Amino acid sequence: CKQNFSSYDYKLNKAGEDSKYYRTLFFPYGTYLITSNVIPLPYGTYLKGEGIGRTIIKSKDYLDAIMVTMDSNMNMGTATEYGLNAKLPEYITVEDLTIDVSDSITSSLLLLATCHNVLFKNVEFVGTNITNLVKLADNSHSSKSSHIVFDGCIFNTGETAINSIHSVEHLVVKNCLFRNIKNESIVLNPNDNFEIINTIIDGNMFIDCSTMVESVIKLGKNTQYVSVINNKFNKEVTNGVSELKPYISESELNYTDILDAETNN
Repeated sequence: CKQNFSSYDYKLNKAGEDSKYYRTLFFPYGTYLITSNVIPLPYGTYLKGEGIGRTIIKSKDYLDAIMVTMDSNMNMGTATEYGLNAKLPEYITVEDLTIDVSDSITSSLLLLATCHNVLFKNVEFVGTNITNLVKLADNSHSSKSSHIVFDGCIFNTGETAINSIHSVEHLVVKNCLFRNIKNESIVLNPNDNFEIINTIIDGNMFIDCSTMVESVIKLGKNTQYVSVINNKFNKEVTNGVSELKPYISESELNYTDILDAETNN
């Protein structure tokens, strides 16, 4: 069944009028169409579906992003007022659903402006080859993001899967599947005056990714204590047949390793 997302969007915002209440929404089996509004992720949001491919949130419009963090003044993460004299979003959980922008023009599917204690579990992100599926960003009025986890997620078709040029601490990407990502699947390449530290990329599988660039995973010079372990790649990436490298680290303070790295695909 197909339903319009607007009624759920309204309930989520109404739940946020009193900040002491958590905002919990359950999406039964079905497809939910986003027409114009983004999906806000304010403090304490819990969105739960009935499983990947069963609960589908879908967009067909042009949007900069369809899921965005929100502060306690209800400013979206893209607003200049975000985090200014306001409580930043934290304790956010999204699980057991698919978010699909394959029929729309969307630059970023998920935008996590500065936020803390965020979990995406068993979520599928579906885009096009011009979509940054997940973008992590700082805001000029707030501190760096921390404690963000992607566990058992699927990143299916995009320009990049996870991308940050700003500061993040304690980012965990584990047991995820990356498929058909055009450029680097994971780009952690903070600009000057930013840093990404204490991050784990563990137990993921990368299939048919990053054929247009030098590496599947890129760690820039301003990354520290990033561990890349137990990940698997296409056979030609690990046996030297392809010029594509599993990862490039421009910092000597990271740890990268391949254990049984072939996907056998």
